[in-house]
Amino acid sequence: MQEFPVKFYQINDRVRINLSNLAHKVIFESDLRIFEDSADDHWTQNHFINMLIQNFEGDFALNTDLLNYKDGNYYLARLNTKTLKMINSWDRHYQQNIELTGAAEIKKFECSQFIKCLLETYARLPFIEREKLILKNSVIKPIEAAISEGRKLSVIYAFEDMYTVSPICIAPAKEGTFQYLVCIHEDGRIESLRLSRIKEVHKLKTKSTPLPEHRIKEITEDLAEFGPTFIKEKKVTVKVRLTQQGILSYMYSVIHRPMHIDVEYESDGKDADILVFRCSEMQAIYFFFRFAGKAEILEPQSLRDTFRQLYSEGLKNYM
Repeated sequence: MQEFPVKFYQINDRVRINLSNLAHKVIFESDLRIFEDSADDHWTQNHFINMLIQNFEGDFALNTDLLNYKDGNYYLARLNTKTLKMINSWDRHYQQNIELTGAAEIKKFECSQFIKCLLETYARLPFIEREKLILKNSVIKPIEAAISEGRKLSVIYAFEDMYTVSPICIAPAKEGTFQYLVCIHEDGRIESLRLSRIKEVHKLKTKSTPLPEHRIKEITEDLAEFGPTFIKEKKVTVKVRLTQQGILSYMYSVIHRPMHIDVEYESDGKDADILVFRCSEMQAIYFFFRFAGKAEILEPQSLRDTFRQLYSEGLKNYM
């Protein structure tokens, strides 16, 4: 691992950084709002920046070319005591844990440059990688510890819902967006909780409920097919009449796509086929709603009624 050549000792708690427009939008207009929604307290911009710096332990290589991106405005970051202590220790021991792309080319790296480089690199990562950094200490590590030790978790989720669960794994959505805690409720139901909506998570002394081998296999298979997004939803038989253009859209659309289990060919000469799926109604809504006239839900009736209601309400905006 390359040595991180920091040569600064930061005394002032204020650091002036020229953030690019992209970094400003991603950090303050997107991620800050997303993660603040699941926090107990109001998060300021400074709180979020300090959290990023404190959580970073060489989780990704920094791109020093981004130091030249100065199309935005200056941002005055205020570092808290913990962040200052961490930064001022890097010359002695913390630097060996951080790998920096192009580090050998840097003669002197000032504190403001390091923070800018970190923020600019962070802003250009996929959301799931940014989520891993933000939630690493508060959510991910406690979950991983509970899984490793075979213990239950106490989770406060979304709108103050509290769960006691046996954690199984942390799984990314099939689309590579959010991460989920896949777990088992005390009543045996499977649950998937989006990590970015978890307010608090605590490892309990109670041992997790052991699962039989066939149940583990079933969950593994469902995760592979449906992903954590829809794993907890009841699966039903869904029949959809697709035009030829709709079939092409189905073949080339990936996000939230269910896999068909059968095809019923129309016998009346219609230029369409009926595809049969085993999935949840929610997954069918997520995937087929955007098909509009290229798809018609035939079964179940409850799903057909839902589509009729959603399309009717949307149509009112164009009347």
